Amino acid sequence: MERRNILRQQTPPSQPPDRILDIQYLFDNTYPSIWEYKADFFNICFQEYIGRKCLICEGEDCCKPIKEYYRYAVELFPYKKKKVPVARFLCVKTGRTLSLLPRQLIPYHQYTTDAVVGALLMVYDFQKMGQVGYHGATLKLDPDCWVTPYLVQTWAVLLLSGFLRGHHVLHEEFPLPTFRRVGPKDMITTIFLYLQSGADGDRPTRHSVVPIIRYHFIQTGKWLFGRTSCERMRSP
Repeated sequence: MERRNILRQQTPPSQPPDRILDIQYLFDNTYPSIWEYKADFFNICFQEYIGRKCLICEGEDCCKPIKEYYRYAVELFPYKKKKVPVARFLCVKTGRTLSLLPRQLIPYHQYTTDAVVGALLMVYDFQKMGQVGYHGATLKLDPDCWVTPYLVQTWAVLLLSGFLRGHHVLHEEFPLPTFRRVGPKDMITTIFLYLQSGADGDRPTRHSVVPIIRYHFIQTGKWLFGRTSCERMRSP
């Protein structure tokens, strides 16, 4: 059966083995949504994506596939909540595991990147009309999704912190805004301007963030939004 949607990536910077319990590595792909990824999961050659060099110990032919695990993914446009599979590998030398999270997801977040970006773009539109806060946007979402203004605010902090953290890398490729300081009232506008840097036209869409995520990962080997389990590990 044909293997497809494999994009060549650079290996992220290695870390000392004794500090890694698990690696969450970004699986870049060209699927339009998380559901197309799920439907084609068992046709994807994840081993080809990783290559022969183990991402944990850097030895050759050491990273072996093991049974996938499942986690919830939540989309908002339209609303849908289902479990999706995540590919896993085992480093035979160290006994540690590697997970390949598809780019549509954010580490430790159920709502997809598409859902988060789409909700914040709605907030931007409401704030341009003079509304304050995040309540107006949440009323437009499916009531079954249980998205609250506080949750949307946490998404704003998540995206803004990622953009600001990756600014020094992203500015080489994207015409990014320059800010001395971003206050609470400027968060949504700043996020909009960052998304605009990845847009094909003047108006960013939910998909405008995809080239930004990809570029950041290729250059750094790290996720743009959120922190993986290995990044959360503290040195002894």
